[in-house]
Amino acid sequence: MQDILKRILFSFVFIGMLVSVLVAVKYSIPQYRTWQENRALRAQLQTQVDAQRQSISTLRRKVDRFYSSRWFVEQLARANHRVAENEIVFVFD
Repeated sequence: MQDILKRILFSFVFIGMLVSVLVAVKYSIPQYRTWQENRALRAQLQTQVDAQRQSISTLRRKVDRFYSSRWFVEQLARANHRVAENEIVFVFD
């Protein structure tokens, strides 16, 4: 009698463990795919963020040069055709 009960108990435990492993695998595979997609999207977005940070850095340097360098202001005015070659540029502080 005890041998039959041991076998039944072992069968239930084995089947329970097997079912739990199958359920875990069934639900983890789609989650893993979603995780991979999100990881790729994050890498793409991080590339865009890095490009924007570089752009911001470049603009900050230009702004700093605009406030600190009179030569830069003159070159910028001449490059944008705001001042002719024979005109004088005055920069007021």
